[in-house]
Amino acid sequence: MLLDELPIEVCVPPSVHGWSLNDTLLYIQLLLEVHLLALNESLPLVCRCIHAVLQSTNASYKAKYLFRQYSTTPYFVARPVSGFVNYALGFGLCSEDVLAAILRRFEKEEDWFEKKMLHKDSIMIPRRLFKNLSPRSDGSEYSEDDAPLPFLRRIFRVLSRRLFYLVPDVNESNGYALIQATRASHIPLIRFLLANGADPTCRFSFAMHIAIRKRDFNLLALLIRGDADDEPPTDVCPYRLNGDESKCVPCTKRKQTSDRMKVMPDLLKQAEEMDAEEIEEYLIDRGIL
Repeated sequence: MLLDELPIEVCVPPSVHGWSLNDTLLYIQLLLEVHLLALNESLPLVCRCIHAVLQSTNASYKAKYLFRQYSTTPYFVARPVSGFVNYALGFGLCSEDVLAAILRRFEKEEDWFEKKMLHKDSIMIPRRLFKNLSPRSDGSEYSEDDAPLPFLRRIFRVLSRRLFYLVPDVNESNGYALIQATRASHIPLIRFLLANGADPTCRFSFAMHIAIRKRDFNLLALLIRGDADDEPPTDVCPYRLNGDESKCVPCTKRKQTSDRMKVMPDLLKQAEEMDAEEIEEYLIDRGIL
């Protein structure tokens, strides 16, 4: 086997002196075969050499490994695609390239693909992307380039361009993503989530309660009324590209902002307790009594 035929980006020879190139290639080939057969998550931790080789594998190999792992779960038969994508996104090694390699695997099955195009299924946005969000200690604001927004955009873009019947669900886990983004005051992320169907009333309007506790009028107003610029970008929403926005849940929700914001009366009570007069007046003007 030639070096460029192995599914690795950087060849890391074993730390054994005197090994020839052929011996090194055979070592790597056997190691990758054992890795796919064993499906043992602890194998990369055996030694630095094994960890370096497995870490340098390309996106196709990582997608293949994740698929082998998912095929051993009871969900494999019932949800071969959406379940696999959800499963893969739960792993830190699932980058944009790995996700694209996963979806390419199903695009090749044309007959099956045409049948599944008639159905929509949801993709759960992994909690791991948001669990470390917190307000910045230096008081600076988050930007468009701050995690996890760039990776989220890539997830939406890859799904929309390949298997657009798979719709990412930003309200997974009772609106956990929006709650964490609000807690951290990550405004660009909040705008993105709202643009793609995030519901601030999830979990008893917890995100809005956080904004009131912060006494942040602008943040609360953003959650309630959304923003004029929150329309999903055309490179994210395939239905908008095809001129059929009625089939797109996020696009439809953006047109129903007033219906979405039937919030709970205890928001006003909390604003009174926080002595946030500006927020009180705003809520009263919105008819929230």
